[in-house]
Amino acid sequence: SGPRILGAGMFHDPLASSTSGAKGPRTSFAFGVNFVVLSLWIPAPFSHSGGIAVPILFRLYRSKRTCPEHLYHKRTALALELIQLALPWLEGRKVTVLGDAEYACRTLLAGLPANVAMIGPLPAKAQLHDPRLVQKRSGRPRKWGERLLRPCELAQDTNIPWRKRTVDMYGSSVTVMVKEMSAVWKSAGHERTIKVVVSRDPSGRLRDGYFFSTQSDMRAEELLAIYARRWELEVCFRNVKQELGLEEVANGFTRRKRRGAKRAGPHADRWRSPLASSRTAPFAFIAYAVVVAWYLRHGNPAADVSRARRLMPWYRHKRCVCFADMLGAFKRQYLLETFPRIQQKCALAEIPLDALPDWLMAA
Repeated sequence: SGPRILGAGMFHDPLASSTSGAKGPRTSFAFGVNFVVLSLWIPAPFSHSGGIAVPILFRLYRSKRTCPEHLYHKRTALALELIQLALPWLEGRKVTVLGDAEYACRTLLAGLPANVAMIGPLPAKAQLHDPRLVQKRSGRPRKWGERLLRPCELAQDTNIPWRKRTVDMYGSSVTVMVKEMSAVWKSAGHERTIKVVVSRDPSGRLRDGYFFSTQSDMRAEELLAIYARRWELEVCFRNVKQELGLEEVANGFTRRKRRGAKRAGPHADRWRSPLASSRTAPFAFIAYAVVVAWYLRHGNPAADVSRARRLMPWYRHKRCVCFADMLGAFKRQYLLETFPRIQQKCALAEIPLDALPDWLMAA
């Protein structure tokens, strides 16, 4: 925190906000910097959920209040820029983009290339239309089909039955009730047919979910399983903050030329390039990606799980590798290659290297 951090401001904090509670919905805000991050989901059998999100591209978002008008871009426009920048790297492969509710909008959907599909949450009161156009005998030709049920109305319609499906998501197989249909959504364009899926928890503990996919032939269970992978980006944010110290950085400040009267809120220089603010977080994300890439090629998941259970006997239910295990293995390998004397001491004492704790490896 601080009044002179470039690009900083008050942003919506989804973790501190809630949609229900004793006093009703609560919206919370937090002071900091805001980034748009594009990550690549990579399958990893040793992970709890079966995959890892590796961040590859970043853009610092600056609000209208702290940014010159000619430099301001919405988060959705920045996301579209990142997608278009990454597509040549994928060499024409079909790509599925996952995003939260903010990115399920006309700005992003209208600019998606032909080989890019998108899956995201659908507003509960989205206005949907029949993909078939039935023209009238006279008058202007119709652009939209007949009005269909809104997602929330589809969930409450008793004439359309629920179907039970088993979906592999979040590292386990869960049973959900689904309803699905094909429709046209104005935010996606009148020439694009989307798949609409409404999900319900059979136990009634969770709220109904509304989702869409620009691939109209996608099955409901496939859509839900793929969209669940977006959570891995939230796990990445947690790991970068807590394991790599992104929350503890102390840069991004500018010098005051003269001290004036105190004012509330951020006072970053509007016309200066945000060097430190735009570089620090991407550097931490790149370090995260380097550790994950190294572990995917050289890591030993079975040995790391066994080592963690040996050092923490109370952790008997551990079966998967987390980022802390990857980072620990990376540090041990780095120390052995950087300081050969550690390896010589271990060889003289005939101690297996994997049996040494991290604090002893750094001794």
